[in-house]
Amino acid sequence: MKKVIGIILLAIIVALGSFYGLKYYNATYKDVPAYALVPNQVPTKEQTRDDNGKIVPNSSTYRYTFNFVKTNGERQIMDFTLEGSHVKPFTPGVYVKAQISAKRVTQGPNEVQKTDVPKTIQAKLAQ
Repeated sequence: MKKVIGIILLAIIVALGSFYGLKYYNATYKDVPAYALVPNQVPTKEQTRDDNGKIVPNSSTYRYTFNFVKTNGERQIMDFTLEGSHVKPFTPGVYVKAQISAKRVTQGPNEVQKTDVPKTIQAKLAQ
């Protein structure tokens, strides 16, 4: 009897772990393509700081807030930090494409031509 209860408890723990693990994965890493317009004002160039607040030598940071429109038409506002030793800000007013999840930008953003952005998304970004 104790063996059966142990096996049932183990099965419940594995099922719950799998459920919450999949939920975390989908929110964090399952991404979709999205487009945004780069703000017209270039953010201030800052010294990059690590998690402890110490300055990272030879590294600069630009902090952006993008109003992404996914290919399904949903909007999602996300912060993005562009950093590196020879980093250049995005060109103001251009379109960017990125892969985004519910929690983060997983790939990009990269500048794209207006012709590469679907017309329906261009209309939503113009609003």
